Amino acid sequence: EARQAIASLQESPSQRRSLQDQLAELVNEAAASGASSVGLTLALPPSPLFLPPAQAEQVLRVIREALLNAWHHANAEQIVIRLEQQDAEVEIFVEDDGRGFDPRAPLPEGGRHFGLSIMRARAARLGGRLTIRSAPKQGARVTLAWRLPQSKDEE
Repeated sequence: EARQAIASLQESPSQRRSLQDQLAELVNEAAASGASSVGLTLALPPSPLFLPPAQAEQVLRVIREALLNAWHHANAEQIVIRLEQQDAEVEIFVEDDGRGFDPRAPLPEGGRHFGLSIMRARAARLGGRLTIRSAPKQGARVTLAWRLPQSKDEE
């Protein structure tokens, strides 16, 4: 994590990649692993979406954790990442066809949802929210939503 943070600080603005490109790279990495079929759907204005490096890091870590959960816990065969933007509101959905779970059920003895609590903490760092919808045998949908920082032109 520290190496990635330092590397992101060293990037020049011309080296920065859009969130769309970063998500596409994540999907390509997932395809190379062969764990599941992962698709990407973009429902955005045609211009690229650039996030501050620290914000992009939080977003990508939440998405990676959602993918890992779908692979390791849900045994999902199909996973779809969907990126949407409405004005300054951005949402990313990670939806899978895995075994699902009851998010309100008590954990088994000694069980902990560190991944879910870390995902929520990352969403809070963005000033956003994380929601999880799932039910046994019905897959899961993780949604990360946050508002983009206002540009100086909008103030």
